[in-house]
Amino acid sequence: MNKNYILSAIVILFVMATAQTAFAKTANLSITSPLGGVSAEVGTPQTIRWTSSDYPAKAGVNINLLRQVSTNPNKFEFMKIINKDTQNDGQEIWVPAIGDNGNNLVIQVSCSQSFVFPEGCSSASVSGHLAITDKVNRQSYTASAISGINEMIKKISDLLNSLR
Repeated sequence: MNKNYILSAIVILFVMATAQTAFAKTANLSITSPLGGVSAEVGTPQTIRWTSSDYPAKAGVNINLLRQVSTNPNKFEFMKIINKDTQNDGQEIWVPAIGDNGNNLVIQVSCSQSFVFPEGCSSASVSGHLAITDKVNRQSYTASAISGINEMIKKISDLLNSLR
């Protein structure tokens, strides 16, 4: 074989390997809102925002609600799908429903499972902690508790009056 041919083949293989590495980019998602320390109420719209880089134009994203159950190591339990395979436009409006309430909640924006990411996808995009309160049910419970206390006071009052 010709030395120039072998040298040319090695250079071509090197250039191809370098070019493939340079253009092989992992798709990334990064949540920007809500960040930690946010409190919201059931029924009040919340805007979830994220950015993406090297993300295929036709690929959607999945948005999930998780609850952090441990910090060492970090463990999360799945609560519900907020939206599946939604358009990757950088924002989604979510209205927390009854059952979404609690503390240590996080929003996860993740790579769509209906799209193949040949170069991989980093979807470890999780918001800071959220607290979602169910103000209506809490008020209903409070009113019920007050009503029960009033009934007990009336019974005690009637009992004391009967003892006189």
